[in-house]
Amino acid sequence: MRPQLLKFLLLFFFVNLSAQIKYEKGYFIDNQNIRTECLIKNEDWIGMPNQIQYKLSEESTVEEKDFKNIITVQIYDTPHYYKKRVVNIDRNTDQKDFNPKPETIVLTVLVEGGASLYTADNLFFYQKEQGEIKQLVYKNYKIEEDNKSYFAEDKIFHKELYDNLKCEKNMLNIRKLSYGERNLVAFFQDYNKCQKLDYQYFTKNITKTKLNLKALTGVSFNANVTANIDFTLEENYKKTFSPEPSANPSIAFGLELEVLLPFNKNKWALFLSPTYQTYKTGSSRTYYDEFGTYVPHLIPSGGIFVDIYTTYDFRLNTEYSYSYIELPLGVRHYFYLNEKFKCFLDGSYGVIFNVKKPVEKIEFEQLGTSSINANEIISKKFEMMKLGVGLAFEEKYYVALNYLSKKLSNSSGNTFSLLVSYKLF
Repeated sequence: MRPQLLKFLLLFFFVNLSAQIKYEKGYFIDNQNIRTECLIKNEDWIGMPNQIQYKLSEESTVEEKDFKNIITVQIYDTPHYYKKRVVNIDRNTDQKDFNPKPETIVLTVLVEGGASLYTADNLFFYQKEQGEIKQLVYKNYKIEEDNKSYFAEDKIFHKELYDNLKCEKNMLNIRKLSYGERNLVAFFQDYNKCQKLDYQYFTKNITKTKLNLKALTGVSFNANVTANIDFTLEENYKKTFSPEPSANPSIAFGLELEVLLPFNKNKWALFLSPTYQTYKTGSSRTYYDEFGTYVPHLIPSGGIFVDIYTTYDFRLNTEYSYSYIELPLGVRHYFYLNEKFKCFLDGSYGVIFNVKKPVEKIEFEQLGTSSINANEIISKKFEMMKLGVGLAFEEKYYVALNYLSKKLSNSSGNTFSLLVSYKLF
């Protein structure tokens, strides 16, 4: 790959376009307990960011606020609702004893109401009315005795919920409750409904994993693919020769499974795209004085070596033909341009499987008297690397230009492909 092209694609890959993320209505409360209604840049974080960017109005300039100066931040109608609080926390879930210590942490609000549910670092906390925020304790630890070891569970949170948040409809369900976000959110919703308390839950608008299946087709332009041939010259001198390529464009078609990841507005994706292609190349040419070289020769009369310039003439016919399936696995990043269009960059690495036995032929005819032999072809790896840039329309139609580096047994080099795809579902 040309270094300039690689640098350009890598630079573009990590550039953030300003149009892809929206400023949405929300608010934050600072350490002085001052509430500011504003427009907050929603980057759909996995966890709470170190800072937020906001504007007081659409026309205002962008400002930044470090989270160490914030105690609460919320973007309306999204799952991004965070509170910084001091709580007693025990992070040692693999130890039997409960030893909480006060710590300032950022809690993600899952349910807020008469009974509220929070999470941080895969631990869960709850608050009843405006009381103390308490940890819901779950322990899974190892016990060793009598030369045996086994794991034990302490579901201390069951007793906490039974003592403080039971009602007629959930009493029997508490002992079956697992320590996970989905089940705990449902439990707190049921409790608030049972007690006829107002509440909101914020997981309904969370960015979800999406699966796309696409049909794709296109054409590959084998611009610079060569099949190297090793020659053994007289006196065991060896040369590697690359005949001029004469590859033709080839048609490609296949499928792509794309997984849009559940964060950052589904801008990141993993994909697997098995694609069938054929590739043919060959050449027929007579070469004169191709391997002219100085070769040491022993002069018998003097018993010394001298360099004699020896030339090699030959006629070479080559034929290479492959039918194969590319199986690249890669990562893709989308950049939102507007409501209908988005561009993307991706990179992938994969292996290549032959559909039928490759054809690799060399017809060699020596001209002149110098000794020269074409060695037998030794198969190399079948693999590929791809970088691509493309455009998507209405998340239905896609077009991509790809740069590929391939190894097809004895043939290797760089190609370009133009692919179009259509989302089936």
